Amino acid sequence: MHNPRIQKGLLTFLVGLLLFLLFLPSFFFPYIHKTLTNSDYKANVQKDYAAIILPSDSLHDLGPAYQAFLLWNHKRYNFDFYSHLWFDKYVALTWSPSILFVLLPFPHFPPQEFIKSVNIFLSIITIIITIIIPLIFLLAWRLFTGEPTPFPKPKDKILGYTTLFLISLAFYPLARGLYLHQIQVLIAGLQTLAILLLLAGKENASAVSVGIFASLKPHYLLILPWLALRRRWKALLSALASFAIMTSLGAIFFGPTNTLIYNTKIVFHMADKGYAFFANQSINGFLNRLFDNGLIIHLRYAPYHPIVYYGTKIGTVLLLAVGIFLPLLISRKDRKQLGDESVYRQRSVLELALVMLCITIANPIAWEHTYACLLPICAMLFPALYSLKPWRKLTLPAFFLAWFFSAYYWGWKYIADTPLSPFISHLLFSAMLISALIISTLWKLKKLGNSQ
Repeated sequence: MHNPRIQKGLLTFLVGLLLFLLFLPSFFFPYIHKTLTNSDYKANVQKDYAAIILPSDSLHDLGPAYQAFLLWNHKRYNFDFYSHLWFDKYVALTWSPSILFVLLPFPHFPPQEFIKSVNIFLSIITIIITIIIPLIFLLAWRLFTGEPTPFPKPKDKILGYTTLFLISLAFYPLARGLYLHQIQVLIAGLQTLAILLLLAGKENASAVSVGIFASLKPHYLLILPWLALRRRWKALLSALASFAIMTSLGAIFFGPTNTLIYNTKIVFHMADKGYAFFANQSINGFLNRLFDNGLIIHLRYAPYHPIVYYGTKIGTVLLLAVGIFLPLLISRKDRKQLGDESVYRQRSVLELALVMLCITIANPIAWEHTYACLLPICAMLFPALYSLKPWRKLTLPAFFLAWFFSAYYWGWKYIADTPLSPFISHLLFSAMLISALIISTLWKLKKLGNSQ
């Protein structure tokens, strides 16, 4: 009378719904608090972390971009607004000319129209990401397990994919990027698309997506050496072409001076800075908090500390070496030598996830919303871990541990002024655990290949 598969599917749905509801208290807290106290959250944005995820009707993080558009509209072509904002007005415009080009079609004046249009755009991208995640899970399941679907029955499919959608919608780094009006939402969408296309066997199209998000965040250009070392020349040319097009469009509309200044002076200036601020989930942020070097609650540059400075540089180099070179040491065979298209795609998507994640961690300033890339990576990785179990019985518990401490808001700011403040780096630790699981999975694939 009772169908075990339906019961299992219903249980999956209820668990997913429970995980979604765990997110809601941190989501609605700002509204409840503001209603009860009638307080001005924007004036106290650095005093309470919950305020930071409050959707703002002011300029907020769009402010620097809006000021750039004001200057561009007034001064027009090739005016160096990056240097003017950074070093004259002390306004940190971290977005590249390519990002500003993406925002160019939106109305900029009055500012409320600019904010509204960007919010609608980012909301649409968020919904698209949450729709793509179940597709990534399905393709990865087919690729790594050999089974057509994890949900054989139609009712199971509805319940299962609805669960994946809800869990994706509740993913905290993605949600925070949306509510902070961050273009990282678009970058997360392009990263999600790159993984989806690679799973589908569309390597060159995936590389086009890589080139586009590398033009928005230049440190992702380090994915290109990974492609070159793997001798994927067509994919490399595709990535270079899309990067060149996006960069050229930024230079055409805002002048080559701004493109040059951003990709040299501004990028290196940001790379030499760091924060102890709790939202900085990088090696730099962890070391600053570990040595009590700077303010954790307030957004201020951390002072120079030799251990933090050199520790950040060493950590960056090691992480990049792990992401770019270690996969090649694990599996040095070319596609033609593998002889199995599915094995090649398995290794390729795992390696792309690893290099993408290592570059994210290695960046000296890695805000919480930059870890939105963990969502498509985890959707791809779970079927691989379920099938291969590189850590045996510890595999899935380790995965879920990393997921829980990256996907939801746990109120870490309450330990900011205690000796436990280094543990605020929950996303950093989760990303490193996921990276270790990816490396172990690649090694397991190598051992399985050698045994055949």
